[in-house]
Amino acid sequence: MASAVTSSEKEQAIPTIDADQAHVLLSSGHGYVDVRMREDFDKAHAPGARNVPYYLSVTPQETKSVIDFEFKLA
Repeated sequence: MASAVTSSEKEQAIPTIDADQAHVLLSSGHGYVDVRMREDFDKAHAPGARNVPYYLSVTPQETKSVIDFEFKLA
């Protein structure tokens, strides 16, 4: 049986980088994944960004997240 993942473990599993680090990575050919909703991505996004929404939908009644989010990035 799988154990629950705490929020601090999630924070450690998802690295964050600053703007300078992002610039270096993008300049060396790495990609940029934008996890905002499609509607927001369509309004404006970084050149070359790929949209992989973290949430499938967000409504007043519910929020559905992408369960296989990490799989889609692989």
